[in-house]
Amino acid sequence: VETIRNINLICAQILEEKYNKNITKHVYKIAYHYNKTDDQEKKLQYNLLAYEKAKSQYSIAEAIYYLQFVIDQYFIKDKIHSNEMQLLLEFTWYLQIIGRVEDSFTYLHQALEVAQGKKLINDELNIFLQFALYLLRCNRII
Repeated sequence: VETIRNINLICAQILEEKYNKNITKHVYKIAYHYNKTDDQEKKLQYNLLAYEKAKSQYSIAEAIYYLQFVIDQYFIKDKIHSNEMQLLLEFTWYLQIIGRVEDSFTYLHQALEVAQGKKLINDELNIFLQFALYLLRCNRII
């Protein structure tokens, strides 16, 4: 397993160096290899770039795939602040669009706990707003 991680790290570094002037075009390959390594910073960096590329191409499934990794890492490392909350709200919006409403609500609930714990009042309000907007879209609120 360690050998495979090392091979993927070498592949990611080679791709990163080879395509350093056109990273965006090859970001999915680079993210793939970094995701198989222990380099957490590079994983976050390239998953965020891959998310941005997928979003720009209106590839919701791919955007969710890469952003979910990032959001999960933020929760694991307790690195959620206002900027990260905005990404989380985008993520839950995408989940709702594709019908993963329960997953969306799970993430929103976790975010709400973080926002309340860190006294991020604006983010707390935005999370409640995200819940309410979903219910409005479903005509569940009169």
